Amino acid sequence: MRAPLASRGKKLERNGRIRLISNKSLQGPLLPSSSFIESVLYDPSDTTCQEMMRKNPEIESCSPDFIVRAEELPNDPDLSLLWGISSSEDNDIDAPEAWGISSGSSDVVVAVIDSGIDFNHPDLVDNLWVNPGEIADNGIDDDGNGYVDDIYGVSVLDGQAPLDDHGHGTHVAGVIGAVGNNGTGVAGVNWDVKIIA
Repeated sequence: MRAPLASRGKKLERNGRIRLISNKSLQGPLLPSSSFIESVLYDPSDTTCQEMMRKNPEIESCSPDFIVRAEELPNDPDLSLLWGISSSEDNDIDAPEAWGISSGSSDVVVAVIDSGIDFNHPDLVDNLWVNPGEIADNGIDDDGNGYVDDIYGVSVLDGQAPLDDHGHGTHVAGVIGAVGNNGTGVAGVNWDVKIIA
């Protein structure tokens, strides 16, 4: 009978062959009494460790167990219209795979320099950056930057609020940061970004 996993794992570690992270031995009523499911966790970047374990007569089989994350698919009905975000072809940025790790952060602020942004768009309104130095619609340059009521940003062409009259800037802002998983429109790359118009 083979030595218990704990002692075999410790022996391999003492010999400098592996860096033991954890070990576990399982036996149960569903397994024949002579069967063991055993695991030794080691640094997966150490390929010599894996090769050494495969050659060790005390180890019946060895294979890496990689961390796998599920894709995060939001419930936004028009997501498929943004083929660059998510596509059945391999011509997208793999956003759902990235969303399985993180769907974004409000610490990220992005300025969209385009035709403006529709400030009332339901997929963008919660992700618009708000200038903390301005009071809306009071007709005063509260923050002293030379622009009056620049709440969400400013059109440098005419000094007015950059409200989109073309649609392109709103589309670009949506790709960057439409609120995801809200059952509306699409999902942007960063669901929580703050967007300056």
